[in-house]
Amino acid sequence: MTDTALDRIVGLDVARVLLPLERPVRIGRTIYREREYVALRLRTAAGVEGHAIGYTRGLPLDVMVRSLVPGVLGCRVTRRAAIADALVATNVNASAALMRAVSLVDICLWDALARAAELPLWRLLGGARSRSPVMAVAGYHASERGAGAVRDEVRALVDSGYRHIKLHTSNVELVAAVVALLPPTVRLGVDVGMGWRTLAQALEIARRLDDLGLAFIEDPFPPDRWQLIGELGARLRTPLAAGEDAAGASRLAELASVVAVLRVDATASGGFAAVLDAAAIAAARGVAVMTHAFPDLHAHLAGAPPVGVVEMIPDASGVNPVGQLLARRQRVEAGDIVLSEEAGHGAPLEWDAIVQHAAEMTSHASDRDHTNEEDTGCS
Repeated sequence: MTDTALDRIVGLDVARVLLPLERPVRIGRTIYREREYVALRLRTAAGVEGHAIGYTRGLPLDVMVRSLVPGVLGCRVTRRAAIADALVATNVNASAALMRAVSLVDICLWDALARAAELPLWRLLGGARSRSPVMAVAGYHASERGAGAVRDEVRALVDSGYRHIKLHTSNVELVAAVVALLPPTVRLGVDVGMGWRTLAQALEIARRLDDLGLAFIEDPFPPDRWQLIGELGARLRTPLAAGEDAAGASRLAELASVVAVLRVDATASGGFAAVLDAAAIAAARGVAVMTHAFPDLHAHLAGAPPVGVVEMIPDASGVNPVGQLLARRQRVEAGDIVLSEEAGHGAPLEWDAIVQHAAEMTSHASDRDHTNEEDTGCS
């Protein structure tokens, strides 16, 4: 993309998409009856597209993305960092929705850059690895399905070659039963879904989990309560993990000072550059780095050495049906995600499916000349 006229962003499509779940999902104290996403499609004058999709987490994310459109249209894809900085600087009073909105813009820009370069993003980011270990998530709907079904689910994952497994439960008896069936080559983590409110409440359960040899206990508290996470961690032998909803690289850096496993999500914390900056800080402190959700997208962070394990919610769980909205998936083989050589970030959207499931959609086209606008990413 050498012609600066051709790397101009000339169009943006924003869609809020609802996918019903087969049965409600409880994560901590939150109940999801449908998955709500925002999808973003960017187009340049050269005809190159960039795609992004992320959870709304109950935020008015589509509204926030639309508010950013004037700061993106007419700008150059090759000024990615300048665009993101300008969007943050001009919306300093916005909430967490801003960070998620900027994340989607950043991901679109990286995707367009990779497509224009005719490279997969993992190569553009350094090409450290063409495959990455996967952590498969199990244990959803445990109370309805029963412990036996969860044990069978975990056995099937082990038989398929997964070496990292996570349970979505704080049920100590269930966790102990799963630990008992795992071979020593498989590590088990537990996600308690930010369900604890006080240190005393957390310690009551966490100390019982502490004797099980877990790889980590994830999300004891929300990421903004990072000091409380640190206090809990000081009282346990089991490593703590957190970070998937952190609002930006600075909040991730705070968490990296108190956890043993930093969880990063490019769709929530500012985009690829932000989570890679935080991952580098974490790695320098000896903190492991693991991604959250959207494995097709996040696997491309394997191009950067600090990122170790990619989380995947198996499609069979029905919990994250985002695959219905993607044109292609990355291949999983013997517990690893194998990255393709297709140009882009690995999670291209099937826009017809986006339109089919959209609750709301808007399209925006550039009608301004940004030639003389400096310090905005548009010059």
